[in-house]
This record gives sequence, C-alpha cells and structure tokens, in this order.
Amino acid sequence: MCLKNIALILLIIIHNLVMAQSHDQIEQRLNQSFQSIYATPDSAVSKINDTIALSKSKNYKSGVNKGCLIKGIYFYEYNDFDSALFYYTKVLTNSIKSNDSLYIAKSYTNLGILYKSTSQFDSSIHFQLKALNIKKLLNGEPDEIAKCQHNLANVFLLTNDVDNFNSYINKAEQNYSLAENNIGLYHVNISKGVYFNNN
Repeated sequence: MCLKNIALILLIIIHNLVMAQSHDQIEQRLNQSFQSIYATPDSAVSKINDTIALSKSKNYKSGVNKGCLIKGIYFYEYNDFDSALFYYTKVLTNSIKSNDSLYIAKSYTNLGILYKSTSQFDSSIHFQLKALNIKKLLNGEPDEIAKCQHNLANVFLLTNDVDNFNSYINKAEQNYSLAENNIGLYHVNISKGVYFNNN
C-alpha cells in the first residue's frame, strides 16, 4: 500500500472522529436546550436556534430535526399551537425527505398530541396510529410502543370510546411493565382513575 493511500485513509478516519465528536456535542447541546424549556424558558429558544444553526453548518440532519422538534415542543408547552404545528410539520417533511423513520414517528406522535389538545380527535388518532405502526417496525421497544398506546387510550377516553380505551390502556400497561417503566405505569393508573371517576 502506498503512502498516499495510507495518508488518505488516516485523513478519512480523523475526519470521521471529528464529525462524531461534533455530533455528540450537538446532541448534548440539544438535550440541554430541551431541559431549558422548563428551567429557563426565556433563553430556551435562543439556545435551540443556535444548536439548529450549528447542526446545519455540520450537515447534521438528525440534529436539525431534533432541534426543530424541541422547538415545536417549546411552543406546544406555552400553548402556541400554530407554531408547534409549523415545527412538527417541518420535522415531518425533512424526515420524509431523508427517510428518517425515527423522526417521522416522533413527528406523528407530537402531531397526535397536538391534535388531541385542540380537540381534533380523528386527526389525533390517525397520527398516533401511524406513530405506533412505525415504532413497532423500527425496534419494537416496549416503552416506545406503550407511549403510543397510552396516547391513544387518552384520546379514546376523551371521546368516550370505552372499548378502545380499555384495549389500549391495557396494552400500554403490559408494555410499560415489560419496559419496567414505573412512571409510565403511574400515568396509566391516573388514566384509569379518570375513567373510573367519569363512569
């Protein structure tokens, strides 16, 4: 092997290491931005925008998607549903273009939650079912599947669809148990308590 080839291989390895480190730093900044939504909401949007810009400069599409999703969550949490819808749709569009199934599913989940909050229950069910189907295909992690099932159960609770509520809440409980997610199980019990108080 000639020295040129060895130098080229070393250059590629160094480039990949630098990019991986850069992506890790972006992920860390995104996680901090997400936490700042609740701790320091006034500076959250600025932090998120900076991290999205950094992700774009590094051509890190997953970072851009995660940043836009966090920005959508920020607006959702502060009841700016139109802005939340804009960012969730932006993530969905970008994810479909790049064939990023994980962020397609996350977009569907957040759109489903948004539509539930605005009493558009048919749309909520539609997007939650789409998210559930993708998450089952992606990795079948019980915790992620349980979250979708629980979201669906809560929509069916609001629409007084008892059969579907019971079906999805029981599935969510089983999957949260498999995942050993006690917080999820706690929230299932809250949903069941609301059901029993209303019936």
